[in-house]
Amino acid sequence: MFPVKPPQISDQSIKEKLNQIGIHSLEDLQFHGSKRAFAMLRIFDGNCGIDVLFFLESLIRNTTPALLDEEVITDLKTFYNSISYFKQVQ
Repeated sequence: MFPVKPPQISDQSIKEKLNQIGIHSLEDLQFHGSKRAFAMLRIFDGNCGIDVLFFLESLIRNTTPALLDEEVITDLKTFYNSISYFKQVQ
């Protein structure tokens, strides 16, 4: 069995945006969590979609967005909808 390789933030545009909000490593992302990091990204760039939220969570969990549990996906969708609603109200 091969050793598990830690996930990398390989999408350059997301990596640059994370750097601009002070998240420079996977450890930083794990510290802040996907929801907080995503909320910070939405303030910086209002065009971030739910796929970015799934991507951030999958990095923290060392998996891919397609393999996130349904419970996690439901929780992330609820969070995404709540901050999207807040953005519309402003």
